[in-house]
Amino acid sequence: MIQKGNTMHDNQEPKRHDVRIKILDVDPKDIDERLSKSGARKIFNRLMTRTLMFDHQTLRLRNTGRVLRLRQVGKKVFLSIKSGGDGAPESRFQKVYESELELNDFNQAFSLFESLGFTAFRYQEKLRTGYTTSRGVHIELDEFPKIPSYIEIEGPTEDVVNDCVLQIGYSPNDIVRMSATEVLRHYGVKDVDIVRFPDSEISEGIIE
Repeated sequence: MIQKGNTMHDNQEPKRHDVRIKILDVDPKDIDERLSKSGARKIFNRLMTRTLMFDHQTLRLRNTGRVLRLRQVGKKVFLSIKSGGDGAPESRFQKVYESELELNDFNQAFSLFESLGFTAFRYQEKLRTGYTTSRGVHIELDEFPKIPSYIEIEGPTEDVVNDCVLQIGYSPNDIVRMSATEVLRHYGVKDVDIVRFPDSEISEGIIE
């Protein structure tokens, strides 16, 4: 399932440490205008993103603060393990450690993890738009079918992320320190709920 012509090393992104925040309940058109005025560059627009979250039946990963995630963004497929979500208790910034590997088949990866004893506890879809800045900040606008849109701002340091927040017209009071799962829970979506667009086509055998 690793892409042909590449070694595992070529497809694997080194474990990285990011600082992230979210701003909830945003209007996609307004965000696009704010980011355009700030000089951010749009790198992709409203790509369908499918995500499956896996764990053992004993919740071994979630109980230790880790997430095993299989996702398809457009035509690309990624497997990642995320941990952290830490940071100073009083801080609004979330620090996340993530390792990611690019694969080439979403359905085969799903079958493989099931055969290894993992269980998919969540399936979700969203439309994702990505932006980047000259200071190495990545902004992602996520549009879900059941909850208001939000943005995630990710950068190398708290200062760089905070500067981006101010530059697009928000204040530190607007930001939240939440994972995507916590955002969904905030809007009343349960961990086992299927989050999908009504007219989407789901691969046969993955979600019934």
